[in-house]
Amino acid sequence: GSDTIATGPGSAKAGSAEKPPEPPKGPMVDIEITASSPKAQVEVVGTDIKGPVPLKTKLEKDKAYQVRVSAPGMATLEQEVKGGTDKWSAKLVAKPMVITVSSEPVGALILIDGVPANHVTPFDVELTKAQAAKKNVRVGLRKAGFRPVEKMVDLGAFTEEDARMVGKLDEKLA
Repeated sequence: GSDTIATGPGSAKAGSAEKPPEPPKGPMVDIEITASSPKAQVEVVGTDIKGPVPLKTKLEKDKAYQVRVSAPGMATLEQEVKGGTDKWSAKLVAKPMVITVSSEPVGALILIDGVPANHVTPFDVELTKAQAAKKNVRVGLRKAGFRPVEKMVDLGAFTEEDARMVGKLDEKLA
């Protein structure tokens, strides 16, 4: 006779996994958040901390936070800031200023402040830093057989989009 050994499924049950307790929070330390734009708004992502600069608040020491800083006409900056940094300044960058220039008929040479943009209509012309720093720019259109057109474009009237500030110029050539 042969001895048969019955091997059944083990009766050892896995213990119900308990969540480890929350690690103790570190000490809260002061931080002052400023930005290169005086109209900037600060938001510490995932917390209820938000407000205009300069923003004084407390963050947990050595913990990393995502800080989002936005201002009119500036590209939004999101950066990691560690608790324990006593001062942090966001260096905001101006959004590019773009003029959407179109004409009827199309194909007119575009000039900005008398300088050829090396493009013809329709085209989105991005202003240089020097041009974007002015209150307005002179946009000229030239096309053979048509009268040249010159228009002042007010940079303060640009509309803000996610990634750029946009102005529009649409002219009929005579």
